[in-house]
Order: sequence, then structure tokens, then C-alpha cells
Amino acid sequence: MKKQLLAICLSVVAVVSVKAQGTFAFNNFNPSVDAPIRDLLNNPIVDTTGRYMATAAYIVGGSQATGNAQNPSASLQIISGLTAPFVGFNGYFSPSQPAIAGQPVGTLLTLVIRAWDTQSGATWATSSVRGQSGGFNYTLVSSSTPGPDPVGLTAFQLVIVPEPSTFALAGLGAAALLLFRRRK
Repeated sequence: MKKQLLAICLSVVAVVSVKAQGTFAFNNFNPSVDAPIRDLLNNPIVDTTGRYMATAAYIVGGSQATGNAQNPSASLQIISGLTAPFVGFNGYFSPSQPAIAGQPVGTLLTLVIRAWDTQSGATWATSSVRGQSGGFNYTLVSSSTPGPDPVGLTAFQLVIVPEPSTFALAGLGAAALLLFRRRK
């Protein structure tokens, strides 16, 4: 009887630990990291209205290529439901320790922090004013463990991302210039 009870308890612990989702420290200001996010004019974002938001994305594995705000890696996966407003001073957003669905404790990820202006789009992907940090490695921890600081996170600035129609119009203009030049 004791052996059966012990086997059941160990099985439950094993199942729970396998199902546990890893978490990370979602912040850009703490004792070992100071990575303010800057607006288009290169000033730290100071906002308490919800105009600017922050989120994160990841790729499983360390030191993966993440691209940039204009051309992000297609491998980046968004973290569902994670958005944070800025706290109103010096380019910092509200910290949290979110879980990443489907990624267990101990998984090594390449993370990026993203920010955008909600007046130019409701999400990071649809915004024309947005920014993205460079990728940094992070090993997920248990939700009961305070996550280590996101060492490797660096400050970044929001940029204007032209819409595809802007590139198409520029291409047509260049083609027209070449045609007119050829005629002369």
C-alpha cells in the first residue's frame, strides 16, 4: 500500500512538473538592466495614457537571428496576451513575470522586447511606429521563482515602418524616371 501511494505521488509530481510553463522577467529596469525605450525623437517614452505599449516575442534556442522592427524574423512567436503600458517615466514599462504557453521550465529562448505607438496601430504587427530590441538569451524559470534579470536586453528606439504601398509607389517612381531618362 505504501509503495502504491508513493508511486501515485511521484507520478502526480512528474506530470505537474512536465506541464509547468516557464516564465521570464518581463522588465527593462532593475539593478542589472537599464534599457529605456525611446520615441521617434530619441526621448525616453514618458506615458501614462496607454498610448505606448510593450510586449515580447521569442524563438526557441539560444542566439537566434531576430531581425529588426522593419524586417522581423518570421520565426519569432508572439507571447499571447502579453501587453504592458509604460509607467510614466524614463522609457520603462510595467514589469511582470508572464508564462509562455507550451514552453517548460529550463527552456533556453532568444527573447526580444517590442514597443509600439497605439495611435499608429492596435498591435505591434499593425503599427507603423514600432521598435524591437536585439535578441537576448533567457532560460525560463518556474512561476514560483523570481525570474533573473533579462541580462543582454539593450535600449532601443521606435522607428517609422513604411507600409508596403509606400515601397510600391517608390518603385513605380523609379521606373518612371528610368523611362523618361531613356527617352532623352
